[in-house]
Amino acid sequence: MEETKKIELIIIPVPGMGHLAPTLEMAKRLIAREKHLFITVLIIKLPFDTKLSSYIETVSTNPNYNSQMKFVELPQDKSILNVNSFITFISSHKPQVRNSVTEILNSGSTSLAGLVIDMMCTAMIDVADEFGLPTYVFYTSSAAMLGLQLHLQSLRDDFDKDVTDYKDDSEAELSVAIYVNPFPAKCLPSIALDKEGFEKLKLFVNTFLELESHAVESLSLDEKIPLVYTTGPLLNLDHRNNQDSSQQEIIKWLDDQPASSVGFLCFGSLGSFDEEQIKEIAYALENSGCRFLWSIKKPLVKDAVFPGDYENPEDVLPEGFLQRKKVIGKEGSQRDQPTEEIEKAIKQMIEPENEIRLEVKDMKEKSRLVLMEGGSSYTSIGHFIEQVMEN
Repeated sequence: MEETKKIELIIIPVPGMGHLAPTLEMAKRLIAREKHLFITVLIIKLPFDTKLSSYIETVSTNPNYNSQMKFVELPQDKSILNVNSFITFISSHKPQVRNSVTEILNSGSTSLAGLVIDMMCTAMIDVADEFGLPTYVFYTSSAAMLGLQLHLQSLRDDFDKDVTDYKDDSEAELSVAIYVNPFPAKCLPSIALDKEGFEKLKLFVNTFLELESHAVESLSLDEKIPLVYTTGPLLNLDHRNNQDSSQQEIIKWLDDQPASSVGFLCFGSLGSFDEEQIKEIAYALENSGCRFLWSIKKPLVKDAVFPGDYENPEDVLPEGFLQRKKVIGKEGSQRDQPTEEIEKAIKQMIEPENEIRLEVKDMKEKSRLVLMEGGSSYTSIGHFIEQVMEN
């Protein structure tokens, strides 16, 4: 009986926890479903410590994965450490990626089936094309966001439209098939204006059909998109037992709170607010009486790749806020309209019978089912594995 050939995928994630963690979770699911599939993860290291090393070490030494998944840390070129564009920093690693692909091909131990790259690593498509390898893009944002980006790209390519003009038009609205309602152009995120294209690539999206049925179906009907695999929700649950002291303190505090009573404010690696905005959010939290967990980052400074942390939060929070929060809800203050709007939204969020809250609870249960055999994401991942193994 002929032995099944070992198939290998190269995965290139972005070195940020919000991208790295779901990418590796997807890799775990792939190898858990197919024993003949092997994965090499190429790690691009940032020029500063982002606490990712401990997470990578945890995954790489886990006996459940390390027989089928290995990590290769790409060498750093000191001449590019000071670039102030994140995309430029990533694309500058093309020579190192090219060398790694060459080594894997020359080893002959596996059949290389392609590259799976993060949505911000599209510069690596050139490397895959050089070797005649298929490229799959892992889109860590929502299917709706992907559809918006593809729509803007179509405006550029098919209608020669400069979509950056929309950012200056506060009244403009976009009619996009991916959305049920018109999209206000002033809300366009900068990544949506990126000129990198996805329309000719097979795509993984960190979502599931039941969560974004309209968006996923709209993408499936788009003839320009070859294929979309829904793989979510991708959650890093293995890392719960490998937390530092500050994380353990947070988890302990959360465990001590009543069920469904804590509001979580976190805006990702690039999400930041200036001092005035932070104060408005703080006043709203205080007046709402809601228990909360809040991750605060300061805006980007010159030549920085990511927003930094405030060394002393008291410098930007309202005077006495850290002391008053211990009895939050018993003391408030009158503020202007932005604070009132935020406060109203927070209060609505924590109401037990709030419509959105009930929908989230329902979606929570559906998100568990999609990962089980017969679920939409389970089936979608299975289709991808079949394609890779057959090709």
